[in-house]
Amino acid sequence: MTNVSAPPSFNPYAAYTGFPSSYLASTPANPNLSPQAPANQTLDIAEIGVKSLLVGKLASNTAIRNLEFRTIQQKEVTTSGIMGSTLLKAGRTGAMVGGAVSLGRNIYHMAKGEVNIARAGGNVAADIVGGTVGGMAAGVGASFAAKALAGSSGFALGTVGLIAGTVGFALVDSIYHATGLRDKLSDGVTGLLDRFFDKQETPGGV
Repeated sequence: MTNVSAPPSFNPYAAYTGFPSSYLASTPANPNLSPQAPANQTLDIAEIGVKSLLVGKLASNTAIRNLEFRTIQQKEVTTSGIMGSTLLKAGRTGAMVGGAVSLGRNIYHMAKGEVNIARAGGNVAADIVGGTVGGMAAGVGASFAAKALAGSSGFALGTVGLIAGTVGFALVDSIYHATGLRDKLSDGVTGLLDRFFDKQETPGGV
């Protein structure tokens, strides 16, 4: 009598390892896309630190100026009143800072031959979106801080506003990456750029 061994079980989730632990995963979700740069925790920490501090500082300064402006005009000092233009300016600054930092990092990866221009473009686009949303979160945090400390010293306003703005940006940016939304957007833009550059190639031969 011949023993027939049972076929190996199929586990469609065997390769799943959880949310990405870094800003740049080692491989894209779609293997047909241009490859992603390998994970680098040191660069990840430096990137989020630089972006959070820069955007948090600007959001704090903007919220304080709006607080002072409303006080001079003798308008009611409310969180929503302070938040109005703070959100727009902080979001715009977040987009610029996020894009600039991402551009520098991706140029570094391109120089090392770890990503091509399509993947770099996808990463920068995704980081601009993340910077915009993170900047708006920084604006919300700084606005609440400014309202809570209205009438306090400039040092207290600036310090607490900076902390609130920095934490707001860092929290939202971390969630953006941890949920995989950043990777999905990067993959989407990279796929479009991959197809664009493929179309630009001219056939060889004679």
